[in-house]
Amino acid sequence: DNNKKYYFVIDDVTITDWESLNRMFSNTNIRIITLGVSPEYKIRAIEGLRIIEQPSKEDIIKLIQNINPVIDDLGCRNIQRLCDKDLRLLILLINTYQNEQSITSMLHVGDRFWGMESTLDRILNQFASEIGDINEFKKYYNKLCLLIDVGISGEYRDEIIYLSNYFELNQQIMFAFIDKASKCWLGLIKNEFFEPLPRALSRYIFEMDSWAFVKNDLSHFINGMPTHQMKKRFINRVEECHESFREEVAAELSAWFLETFSEEKLELLSNVDNAKVFKVYTEFSPEIGLRWLKRTLKQASNEELLNFKGSSGFFSSNGERRYIVWLCEHLACFKEHFWGCEEVLFILAQNETELHIANNSKGIWTGLFTLVLSNTETPFLDRFNLLMHRLQNSTVLNISLILDAIKPVFNG
Repeated sequence: DNNKKYYFVIDDVTITDWESLNRMFSNTNIRIITLGVSPEYKIRAIEGLRIIEQPSKEDIIKLIQNINPVIDDLGCRNIQRLCDKDLRLLILLINTYQNEQSITSMLHVGDRFWGMESTLDRILNQFASEIGDINEFKKYYNKLCLLIDVGISGEYRDEIIYLSNYFELNQQIMFAFIDKASKCWLGLIKNEFFEPLPRALSRYIFEMDSWAFVKNDLSHFINGMPTHQMKKRFINRVEECHESFREEVAAELSAWFLETFSEEKLELLSNVDNAKVFKVYTEFSPEIGLRWLKRTLKQASNEELLNFKGSSGFFSSNGERRYIVWLCEHLACFKEHFWGCEEVLFILAQNETELHIANNSKGIWTGLFTLVLSNTETPFLDRFNLLMHRLQNSTVLNISLILDAIKPVFNG
């Protein structure tokens, strides 16, 4: 019924996935409401996105005191620091304190919960009867923490098989530990995927332990992954890390990227999986990805650009061009990346192939210069000056495109 509005609520959605859903249903009577988390450094103001402030340190301390008034102030502050605003980890830490209290009641909680490494062992000890050999469990579990989640069944089963084979781990034991982790608050089986939890704990294990297993063989490890989703979830894991550690891994990832996209040739983006991986990496490290993209498109021929496939219809599959346009639409929201994205979209718009959809490179590029609803932090005057620069340097081949961007400015 076109006269009714339909609302769907979806939990655990990234900002990028929200944007894709928003685009897909923007001109329909279907509204998608999503809930999710995002690394703080990637959050920005955008129409339709409501950002809820994280609880303060004092809010979390009050919550701990409400759950267990026996825990003293120093203990509350140590638990608050360790849980990193992760409620699931907070509950695990409090339960660990309560279980240990009868055994070590004279030991100060601040002494017990000081470092995450010793705390991890204490958490695992709470589930010793279910887990069995804790050291053996950690040997398998820390490999699972390399990714936000990993495919374990169906079409994504190859992911867990790859992980087991890469580290020469027994697949049967791996599946057994996944099952045990899901029963001990240390993971969640979601359809075809397993997610190690709590998220703050698995992130810490990645930083403390897991990263060391792949850092010296990173290109081989990533390029051997059987699905682009697996590569995406590895990069997503890095995105969540604390800033100093994230910068360390980013340096290694840049070496992998420059090795994988070793030449500035558009043919390296000539399949959808490569374009998807490029998009994910560039969203993580825009400076490096956009620099490669600008140089590559500038030296590409018109024929190459016209053969750079996009969407073939509303419900059909998307080509590699579609992911690059989405990438630039997303990053153009940020002032510091606006200029590079505008340049890429301008090149693609002059060689448009997705004539059947509104949010093609031409539609996104012209929309960057509107007075309102431009979906970017970049001030209008700066965008207008750039548009005038484009006009002054226009040619017979692109003047029509530039005028399409100018008309709404003066008509609206």
